[in-house]
Amino acid sequence: MGWFSFNRKQKPEPAPKGRLEISDESGFIGIINGDLYQGFVNEDWELDDVLEKFRTQTNRGHCAIWSTGEPYDMAVQLLESLSDQKAVREATINIQITDESLWLANYTDLTMAAQFEDEPIPSKMNSHLRIALDNGNYEVHIRQMTEPKAYEWKEAPEYHFELVFERQEAFEKNQFENVLWWDQDDLSKE
Repeated sequence: MGWFSFNRKQKPEPAPKGRLEISDESGFIGIINGDLYQGFVNEDWELDDVLEKFRTQTNRGHCAIWSTGEPYDMAVQLLESLSDQKAVREATINIQITDESLWLANYTDLTMAAQFEDEPIPSKMNSHLRIALDNGNYEVHIRQMTEPKAYEWKEAPEYHFELVFERQEAFEKNQFENVLWWDQDDLSKE
């Protein structure tokens, strides 16, 4: 076991307030309501089954899962209002918060929950990636700040995504036909 593998098994340090970092080895990350999210598919799931689970759970407001465009170590900045920086792409998703928490999760967390009925989100490895918010309905602005093909270390931005949460009176169901940005990024074709 190499040094990197050993260190990754250690409990991670909490992220600085307002900024979360997560390893994205497959091109998907998301914010998850651990109370409401029903991620189990079956032990022998196929990619299409998992993508459908992501889409339906996002439409119900239990999560917001999106394609990052390329696997990379992602930095997510939590802001009170949208920055003045130009975004590569952006979207708005409605989400419900029931336990004063959302959790930043990666594809590994999500597929473990898809395969094993008792696998929780957050995973032990990412249990420090908590977004604390009051219970209620929120509109989440997700802004990708960097072209996915420009994720190389020498060009790495300060952060890859901005998230801004706006409280809403009532929950409005999402109506996505695909996982956010997957139809643009379909990494399975590469």
